[in-house]
Amino acid sequence: AVPVALLNIQKVPDNHHKLDMWQHQMIHGVAPRGILLRNPIELQTPQRLYEQLTSDSQILIRM
Repeated sequence: AVPVALLNIQKVPDNHHKLDMWQHQMIHGVAPRGILLRNPIELQTPQRLYEQLTSDSQILIRM
């Protein structure tokens, strides 16, 4: 089994494009420097991932 996280991309601090979506990401592993994710492949700190995982179930719709 592969754990999958549903992340609120609006809560990413460096979201330059202000993406208004949620994204599924596979959790590939855990390393001393952070959590390894796939789709896309990246390393996130536990604090950053926690913020995206625990955000309110809302999405801001841009007009």
